[in-house]
Amino acid sequence: MLDTSKLTPVNHHLIFAYYSWFVENGSKIHLTVNGERLPDNNFLQRYRNELNRIAVSVGTNAVRDFIVDNHGVSFDATFSGTHRTVYLPINAIEAITGWFPGQDESPVRIILPELPDTENKDAVPEEKPTKSRPRLKVVK
Repeated sequence: MLDTSKLTPVNHHLIFAYYSWFVENGSKIHLTVNGERLPDNNFLQRYRNELNRIAVSVGTNAVRDFIVDNHGVSFDATFSGTHRTVYLPINAIEAITGWFPGQDESPVRIILPELPDTENKDAVPEEKPTKSRPRLKVVK
């Protein structure tokens, strides 16, 4: 008999797979995040709705360096003119949604299995905005 207590969570695999599929097909992509599972110092807290949910646009036109691992999702984005590196714990992400071109009325929404609060949410370092955009220089 399979001991399911030793299985790794599937959420990060689902996020990565659906994100890749949505990108390949030119979709607009959002993650639905449970604001109660974010660290208190996470700047996204201010965007919570009345249900403590946050919709974060993560399409290729909205973010750079999108990375998914066992513990969370991170990416770089600009919010109100300020560049930020964002980290979302994997147990805070509830769903991934994609809108295919020409299909704005019928998105594909994948609801992820709920994960327990296994990590101390205050252990994640505070996100700090960068002062300026990186600049390239020609070196001869």
